[in-house]
Amino acid sequence: MRRLSPVVIARGAGLVALVVVLAACSHTAAAPPTTSRATVPASSPTSTTAPASSPTSTTAPASSTTSTQPASPPTCTSGELSVVNLGANGAAGSIFTSIGIINRSAAVCSLKGRPAIVLVGSLPGTSPGALQATVTHNGQGPVFRIAPERVVMMPGSVSAAGFLIQSSDVPVNGETTCPRVVSLKVTLPRITHVYQLPASFSACGGPTVAVSAIVHASALPSTGTGSGGAGTGAGSGAANPPSGPGH
Repeated sequence: MRRLSPVVIARGAGLVALVVVLAACSHTAAAPPTTSRATVPASSPTSTTAPASSPTSTTAPASSTTSTQPASPPTCTSGELSVVNLGANGAAGSIFTSIGIINRSAAVCSLKGRPAIVLVGSLPGTSPGALQATVTHNGQGPVFRIAPERVVMMPGSVSAAGFLIQSSDVPVNGETTCPRVVSLKVTLPRITHVYQLPASFSACGGPTVAVSAIVHASALPSTGTGSGGAGTGAGSGAANPPSGPGH
């Protein structure tokens, strides 16, 4: 066997060493790059909830509303009015006398309530004077069922309001004859003046009469003497008590 010279051996060894170095460099170059990832710590999901607010009640401030109502006309005065007898009708032993109230002024006024009346008369053969009469409000017919209410009195020469008087011409409780009324004294609500007017009807029962509240003239029954005058009729041929307006 041929022996290699030291030079050749040395060269071979160097060649081997070079190959080893190159292989190592190649291995290093082929190593996959290392990726450095930033790890974000897992956080619990944040629930963003708007704080619950108490419900706001928006209430408009109460406004004081003034309801404008038309003012009632002032109460009539004594100088503005006249009281007249519109006449009477008779039915079944009863006499219904309508009394009218006229506003003779140029201004509108009003009345509300019940009149006060005094009967002036006498028994046959005696002198007339104020009679001690019993006055009720429970007469026959719809006029007596009307409660007192404000009646507007328009100016004019005809009755704007009035009231009804019911009397009887049939003796009761041992009466042999009844007083004859010849005039009336009338006082209207809130008026101190006393109006005196002629009348002519019998008033039996002590005497006892029924007087209605002051009503619109249209609610009064028609009478035998018409409206607007100072009639004093003692009765005409009405067959039934007044049942409705006569104007």
